[in-house]
Amino acid sequence: MVKISNRKKRGRPVKIEPLKKTITKIWDNHPTWKDSEIRDELKVYLQKVVKKERPKWDVALINEEVDRRLPSTYSIGDFRRDILEPNGKEISKLDNRWHLGTLKDCPLTPEGIAKVFEIKCLFGRPPKRQKGAWGISLSIREAIWISRLSLIGFKNAGRQFQQLLDYVKDDDDIEPQKRLIPLRLWDFAADDDPTERERRRITVLIWDLAHDYADAERISELSGVPFDSYDMDEQIYELLGYPKPNRMGGTK
Repeated sequence: MVKISNRKKRGRPVKIEPLKKTITKIWDNHPTWKDSEIRDELKVYLQKVVKKERPKWDVALINEEVDRRLPSTYSIGDFRRDILEPNGKEISKLDNRWHLGTLKDCPLTPEGIAKVFEIKCLFGRPPKRQKGAWGISLSIREAIWISRLSLIGFKNAGRQFQQLLDYVKDDDDIEPQKRLIPLRLWDFAADDDPTERERRRITVLIWDLAHDYADAERISELSGVPFDSYDMDEQIYELLGYPKPNRMGGTK
């Protein structure tokens, strides 16, 4: 006798729209991958998302929801050919290496220039960046974001600085010795001056945030999706000591 499942279907398959940025990140990291390989990686990502959203679901329910959200190989291929590859060929000048000569076309504030040089000379690459070595130059896009963020009066950076250290320490893709030691030495060198120590911690956070904003902006440009930093801005509100407003205009 055939057993008929009582489980109800949960609507139509989700379209590719909400996954464009994730697909773009996968393609950007693996530009030679076939559409089927991109889809396989997207499936792994969706499994993690659904497990987080529905921790009480069993494997069968999770897989069913993942299959519902997962775009077809053909949809991914169309998105790659029509959007990603054309946009990828038009490399933005903002992703070129920053130097003082770029100020003619991409001016920064005097305070921003000083902060860019401070970060560029001391670190050169944010701690979350997975490849490269210390001292690699910043992109124009990263320099612009450093300049923007340096104008914000951050405070109370201690907790977020420690969170960043913990993130670097626990991330298997980052070599701890190359990331933690320079950060800690630069931080602890200001032990006798709490004000200077706080300033240095804020500089590290500006550096890390600038990379995240620049990377998210670039992915948005590649994917053709408007750049929405609302969720990323939560860290800014926290550093300023303000409650984060919700999208309806109130506060959380």
